Amino acid sequence: MKLTADMIVKFRWPIIIAFIAITGFFAAQIPKAEMDPDIINQLPTDMPSRISTDKIE
Repeated sequence: MKLTADMIVKFRWPIIIAFIAITGFFAAQIPKAEMDPDIINQLPTDMPSRISTDKIE
């Protein structure tokens, strides 16, 4: 445990920079994110209840 703490203290700036870079990468992906509010599209197409619902509709 002490070795881990010593490594974190020793390499604190690379760790901080890595977290900032990862956060920036994921933040850049936010404009590309899409949401589909229709619940039926989130179910597998071979699910029996979805097949029945599609037949009814």
